[in-house]
Amino acid sequence: MKLSKYHFPQYLYQVYSFATIISLKLHICTQILIESLLVYFRLNEVTSKYQFKVHTD
Repeated sequence: MKLSKYHFPQYLYQVYSFATIISLKLHICTQILIESLLVYFRLNEVTSKYQFKVHTD
């Protein structure tokens, strides 16, 4: 029992650190995804305005 009691906090710490690493990676991935989507929509808007100007001329 002493061995398991000694190893339990270490196991919890490992799980916690693993979870934090995964959440950080997920956060970074979502940030990249959101920024790329914003850039895509901005480019789409600009190109559509440009095409509209070209068609009107």
